[in-house]
Amino acid sequence: MKVTYKGEYAIRALLYLCSRYPNTDIVPIGDISRRQNIPEKYLEQILLILKKSGHVASKRGANGGFYLPKAPAEITLGEIIRTIEGSLEPVSNNDRTNNLYDLALREIWQKVTQAISAVVDTVTFADIMRRAEELRQVKNEYNYDI
Repeated sequence: MKVTYKGEYAIRALLYLCSRYPNTDIVPIGDISRRQNIPEKYLEQILLILKKSGHVASKRGANGGFYLPKAPAEITLGEIIRTIEGSLEPVSNNDRTNNLYDLALREIWQKVTQAISAVVDTVTFADIMRRAEELRQVKNEYNYDI
């Protein structure tokens, strides 16, 4: 599994929307683009995918933008990666072969996929936000001028 820029941008955009939750602020796409340093046209494509999957919602008009329709604790990292990137499998599955080496490798790749899934399917966006806040506090504790 490789998370592409598209996947990384989707995660960063969602984290930014999470930072505005629970106010359900409607965030203009330009704001997300500027604050997360994501090209706006590319972000539009990503947010449309996330909208179709129900992970974000939007409001049209002059005060339009995007918002989270559900709590960050209800969205897992695995859901978003699969929505944007597709399967978590590290290699494509070739079931047509009877080569014993390929069969042995296929079992290993299945274990790798299960291990990745076990992590990303249990980490929510609320968990990521909480950890980021812990890191911010630790950084501030050791940030002093001489």
